[in-house]
Amino acid sequence: MNPRLMGIIHWYETESKSSERMIQAIPNDKLGKKIHSKLRTAGELAMHLAGSVRDLTATIETGKLVMSEPMPVLASTAELTANYTSATGELLNKAKKFTEAQLNMKYPFEMGGKIVWEPTGFELLSGYICHEIHHRAQIGVVLRMLDAKVPGMYGPTADDM
Repeated sequence: MNPRLMGIIHWYETESKSSERMIQAIPNDKLGKKIHSKLRTAGELAMHLAGSVRDLTATIETGKLVMSEPMPVLASTAELTANYTSATGELLNKAKKFTEAQLNMKYPFEMGGKIVWEPTGFELLSGYICHEIHHRAQIGVVLRMLDAKVPGMYGPTADDM
């Protein structure tokens, strides 16, 4: 396997475990609580993480940008966690088989009829990890605003002290 790909896979294995812990921290009774009109609920963010992982996998497999419609929020934290771990498991299994051609080709990302980003497969995988970290942090903010415990990602939080 390509050493660069091995590094990305290892990085994602670590980050996805942190995302899983953050999703598991969402209280069932707060999945749909809206804290601001411009911010998704914790449940919506968890669904977005899983949906984005599936879209990333499909994009690399098909060679075309895949952006599916958001799915309705599942009914429980356990279901959200299972949905996310299923998506990440599929990506990690398939990523080990990505070819040099898939990793080096360009995947144009269009918004409003204009190409705004044209990453290679390598860049797309790395960019996705950053995208996930961003949304995982948003879940942390939502949890804090809802007075729920926030798990540590790179060290302890105030809730761990």
